[in-house]
This record gives sequence, structure tokens and C-alpha cells, in this order.
Amino acid sequence: MAYLVKDVAQLLALMRRLQGKRSSTEFALDLGISKQYLTDIYKGRRDPGESVLQALEVTRNVTYEVPHTSALFRRIPAANQKEKAHDEKPKRASSKTARPRKLHP
Repeated sequence: MAYLVKDVAQLLALMRRLQGKRSSTEFALDLGISKQYLTDIYKGRRDPGESVLQALEVTRNVTYEVPHTSALFRRIPAANQKEKAHDEKPKRASSKTARPRKLHP
């Protein structure tokens, strides 16, 4: 049976369910981790690492979600603005730029 967990809290609930009536020491031994590490995971002091996920046969799947109201979307130029920017010729340096002075001995 496959489970879908969307965050660490749901993963911890699944871990407690899988632990069942076993003691924390027994469950930690079954996972191949120390009892202290398991306790730290349950108390939220540490996130379950790859070794715990592998022992539980859980695959990590990370999804990043950016809402369309985010400031990131306001900074993306429209496609036609990109084309105009590429069509423009680079500006030449002004002839009124300061030239280095020659030093006389």
C-alpha cells in the first residue's frame, strides 16, 4: 500500500503508525538509527534524513509552488519587450567622456 505524505508532520504521523506497539528503541533498531535520533525526529529537532526515508521505503518528492500573485511574476518582462531589447543597437560611448591627461616631465 502506498501513502502520500505532503509534509514532515504527516510523515511523523505515518512513522508513529508504523511503529505501532513497538518501543522507540525497537523501532529505531529496525530503522537502523539511534533511539536519540528517532526521539529528535519525533520532537521536531531534526528532520528525517535519507537513511530514515530509505528504511521506511519513502521517496522524497519536492515541489516548489510560487503563487501567481508573487512579486517574481511582476518582474518577468513580456515576450515582446525582450524582442525589442534585442533589436536595439548598443549605445556608443559619448565623445564628451573624460580623457586621461598626459603628464609632462
